[in-house]
Amino acid sequence: MRSSRRQILRCCKKTDPQQIAKLFQSEHAQTIAVVMAHLDAETASTVLQQLPESQRSDVILRLAGLQTVSQDVVKRIANILNQNYRPSAD
Repeated sequence: MRSSRRQILRCCKKTDPQQIAKLFQSEHAQTIAVVMAHLDAETASTVLQQLPESQRSDVILRLAGLQTVSQDVVKRIANILNQNYRPSAD
């Protein structure tokens, strides 16, 4: 597993999917699709269900057409997630 994928998973692993969906509401659908492609299927599905319908459709289309994404892009997204979103301590 590549370190950028681990960074995304680490950021989202203990985070409630509803919180992830709230974070994504202001993000571009392509960015959301890239992140969701790196999540486990159950988490990605739950996050997708929490997105507004209009955003959900766009994300699904982008996920379906997602090709290979540069590791540099994934790494930058992971870094942004880790800098801008820190799950609250339980």
